[in-house]
Amino acid sequence: MGPLPTDPNVAAFKQCAGVSPIPANCCLKLVPFIQFADCLQLPKYKSMADSFLAPAVTVDRALKECLN
Repeated sequence: MGPLPTDPNVAAFKQCAGVSPIPANCCLKLVPFIQFADCLQLPKYKSMADSFLAPAVTVDRALKECLN
């Protein structure tokens, strides 16, 4: 697993997460990164993730639709 912006799973998630609700098969692309979910509570990391995922999805929507 490489840096998030270059990881193929993250790129694939960004590509398929533009619809709401995010499809389950799209959410599965985030499974390797669940261990980092707590890091997204830190504004610095959440902002970086939001910037990368924009405009397809926000961190808040991804967490809500994929983890709830």
